[in-house]
Amino acid sequence: MTFQYKGGTNAILYNSPADWISPNPGDASQNYQENPCAHCTAKVVVSDTDHLWGHTGGDNLWVWKSFTRGLNVLFMEELLPSPTWQDSARAAMGQALRYAEKMNLAVMVPDEKLSATRYCLAARGREYLVFQHNKGEFTVNLADAPGTFSVEWLDINQDRTVPGKPVSGGAVRTFRTPFPGPAALHLKLVQ
Repeated sequence: MTFQYKGGTNAILYNSPADWISPNPGDASQNYQENPCAHCTAKVVVSDTDHLWGHTGGDNLWVWKSFTRGLNVLFMEELLPSPTWQDSARAAMGQALRYAEKMNLAVMVPDEKLSATRYCLAARGREYLVFQHNKGEFTVNLADAPGTFSVEWLDINQDRTVPGKPVSGGAVRTFRTPFPGPAALHLKLVQ
């Protein structure tokens, strides 16, 4: 069920019998454009640029924020030459698909409390995917995750992976992006 224009609300979608929904931007607590809501509903959310901006929004940051909040993205194509931000969204959708295929996505859930970035998909103790929207230092809480984790960075803007040194769980760990710009950090328990 998609947002009903005019007069619809996201609450109507949340309370509907639909299996999946496609909301509008929502209020400040939902904010599907800038800070997508991971826990507004238990339904499958298809975050569609057409319902959020029409043809004027949706970039790589939006894709990664949505994906690491457990949402599905849908990009409304336009038949005109693409602005750069649209190209970045398409590239990010491909990146997210690659990670979805290599992770055990079925058991991963969004958990804003595990990382200072607040964008994290996790199978606690086994696998984590964290999004950092700018260069810098951030923490990931691995306190309840004993063991050693492999570290892989994805440079979102350059679409390249950079291996990192393995890290031990069992505590809150600090990470620093090894390149400028947005990054995804993939941690996986080493057996």
